Amino acid sequence: MTEEISFDPARKVPIKFRINRQANKRFVFTENGAELDITGWTWEFFIKRYPGDLKKTISLTLNNGLSFTVYETNSLDVFFTALQTDIQEGQYYWELVRTDIQKTWLNGWAVFSYGPVDNATD
Repeated sequence: MTEEISFDPARKVPIKFRINRQANKRFVFTENGAELDITGWTWEFFIKRYPGDLKKTISLTLNNGLSFTVYETNSLDVFFTALQTDIQEGQYYWELVRTDIQKTWLNGWAVFSYGPVDNATD
């Protein structure tokens, strides 16, 4: 029997966007059930057309779309403007990277759509 081992700590999370709409999310970090203090870490959230693409369609950094949540040491807020989400409909690839150590923490497919989005059931 073959076991799978990963040297990458990343977790896959699919996300959905409505095209030409402002959007914001909060990522809350925990470790073994306890709050993980992320203050002082540097981050980048980017979206590309596909994994391995050299061009970033959207790139957010601290104080430019990303910010630490006020009064919480384990939360990161992500904010997209309507102009940033005004891109071609389709499936893209996204990553949240801790840039001070060059590690991807979260990644997955990002679907941009004009149609209905229901995250409660989809």
